[in-house]
Amino acid sequence: MGRGAKGFPERDINKLYLSMLCVVALSADAQTFTTLAQFDGTNGGYVGYNPLIQGEDGNFYGATSGYYVHFKFPGTVFKVAPSGTLTTVQSLRNSDPYAGVLQAADGNLYGTTVYAGSHGDGRIFGIVPDGTLSTLFSFTGHDGSNPEGQLIQTSSGTI
Repeated sequence: MGRGAKGFPERDINKLYLSMLCVVALSADAQTFTTLAQFDGTNGGYVGYNPLIQGEDGNFYGATSGYYVHFKFPGTVFKVAPSGTLTTVQSLRNSDPYAGVLQAADGNLYGTTVYAGSHGDGRIFGIVPDGTLSTLFSFTGHDGSNPEGQLIQTSSGTI
């Protein structure tokens, strides 16, 4: 058996780490879970696995999908205040924003939709703080289609 930190056998080090974790877990305060908002179809579709982000303004932003309910409800980009006030930033009917949104360094929200765009193969969109929606790129099927991944911004500012 190998030796770990300060010459202790590795199995003893593992016990020490486990003991420290148990002490930390026992001393941690109880956590409470609070539902800030619920979607009922009239205020957006299916949230699914879309991640939430916290914007520069302290609000939470995300996207709902209409796809999983056969576009019965619109996909949306939404904002939830820490108090629980839910606001639709933009309705994206029949376009399915599958991967959530990104708030870039310029303060705008960016995302992708699996459908819509000029050719129906998806698009990259941007939303300025006042809620105005722009299509920045439409996929044609030859350059990709139906994007499901979340956008990121590089350190140079490229999305």
